[in-house]
Amino acid sequence: MRKDFDNYSSSRIFRGLLLLDAYLKPAQENLIRSTFDIEHIFPKKWQNTNYNGWSIEDASNYLDRLGNKIVFEKKLNIQAGNGYFGIEKQKHALSGIASVIDLGSYEKDDWLKEDIELREIELKNNIISFLKTELSIPNDLIVG
Repeated sequence: MRKDFDNYSSSRIFRGLLLLDAYLKPAQENLIRSTFDIEHIFPKKWQNTNYNGWSIEDASNYLDRLGNKIVFEKKLNIQAGNGYFGIEKQKHALSGIASVIDLGSYEKDDWLKEDIELREIELKNNIISFLKTELSIPNDLIVG
């Protein structure tokens, strides 16, 4: 199943997985409004001068990865825009979604390839752990 994450980039599947991950955060106590957006942490629109070493090719390879997306309130997402990560963090800190609040307190002001890769591994591990423990899915269906 772990490999299957990498084989699908469907927005419907990602939307569900990201929402599940948001609810798996222990600090997420309230329901997330159904009008949420899926935000690209590294923005769709960017300028070479704003991002340390990103090329257009790198950006296109990482933009739609699961680790670069997060559930975010529509209104705050619009206010945050497609700006520099260090500035967007101010809007993240105002969120009612625990995973977004965590992103708002991220220690760095840049969102780099390594950050996307690490977040993606964490997200996949959280979801797979949930499937194993809470849904009693057999290991042979999950390990990939």
